[in-house]
Amino acid sequence: MLPPPAGLKDPTRHFLNYLQKHPDLRARIRAPMGQTVAYAGTVATEPVWQRLLRMQISAPGPNDFCMLPDILKRIMVPNDMFAAVGLITAPSVRTMLDFVNFLTGEGGLPKQVPWDPDGFIIWRALSGIFMSNAAGRVRLLVADVPNRDGKVFFKTEMFVLSRNPNIDPFSKGALDLLRKQISAGSPLGQIELV
Repeated sequence: MLPPPAGLKDPTRHFLNYLQKHPDLRARIRAPMGQTVAYAGTVATEPVWQRLLRMQISAPGPNDFCMLPDILKRIMVPNDMFAAVGLITAPSVRTMLDFVNFLTGEGGLPKQVPWDPDGFIIWRALSGIFMSNAAGRVRLLVADVPNRDGKVFFKTEMFVLSRNPNIDPFSKGALDLLRKQISAGSPLGQIELV
């Protein structure tokens, strides 16, 4: 992991430093073999993460993929992380997803850091870890996105995945094609390999 960029709030910097100092925690931010999904955009006016969630609920067997929030809600917050980040949290903050939502103000708790740049950097860091730990097939659901710079997939996940030696050749080929389309300035349309 790279050092945190300048200008971030203390809780963000401390959280990123905690992640950097704890490879055991980073190693747990992974989907089972062949179950990682990467996504971005909107399909038929619906964010793709909502479509993926509906697919998981309606047919969990064939839709056994894992999004980053699925993994984060399975990991309990290490006891020493609260003090390391320098925040006193609500008793309801138990999982890593709860903690990230607490930092960024999701889930009804007052936010501790602004989305720009802190929340975006936090999600980029966690997504980078998640994609670097991916193994086997990586499923993709990507729609054309007008503001690619504002999407974690285009800023982090695509590049981390393309350098990940543990993903299968089919996934690597789909990512290479996507990168070529972006480099050529071609419109992306919808890419669905779920």
